[in-house]
Amino acid sequence: MNAALTAILITFLAAFVAEKVVLALCRIFGIFAIVQERTCRVYVLFGKVTSGMKVVDKINTDGSTSGVPPKIVQRMLSVTIHES
Repeated sequence: MNAALTAILITFLAAFVAEKVVLALCRIFGIFAIVQERTCRVYVLFGKVTSGMKVVDKINTDGSTSGVPPKIVQRMLSVTIHES
């Protein structure tokens, strides 16, 4: 029983450390990045916005440049994507 608990503890600690190492390697090689809220820039790779920019601009004016969530929370209830 004692050996089983030791094996479980060692496995848990190894998995905990391995997760940190794998995530660090992923960040180093650019597989993913951690972006603070309200600081990211979104770019369209394919396509363009055809309507609704007034809503996007309104959401942007209620935002905060300091990274603090705004007092007014805006939510998009639906988005329609059309292929051209």
